[in-house]
Amino acid sequence: VLASIDAQVYKVQTNVRSLLVIAAHIGFRFRKDVLATLVLAEYRKVYQEEDSSALHERLELALNAAVDASLLLPLEDGLEFCFMHDRVQQCAYEMVPKS
Repeated sequence: VLASIDAQVYKVQTNVRSLLVIAAHIGFRFRKDVLATLVLAEYRKVYQEEDSSALHERLELALNAAVDASLLLPLEDGLEFCFMHDRVQQCAYEMVPKS
């Protein structure tokens, strides 16, 4: 089961993995606005875009892809998310290279 979860995490697109890494560092359960603040800052560096609406669209697409891949679960209010399994969070957390 754990190998299957790891494979799911590595199978998603790079921008989705980046979102998962940031979310993993926030915690198992996190608010969308907190995630957005951190992810959008990263997107600005990576995509060198200042168009806020385009960046928000990228964020929404990545978030939806993570939900569709059964890696994240939206909570009732839609303003919070959690990882589908603690192993998903652990795998994403460990993607950051150790210095």
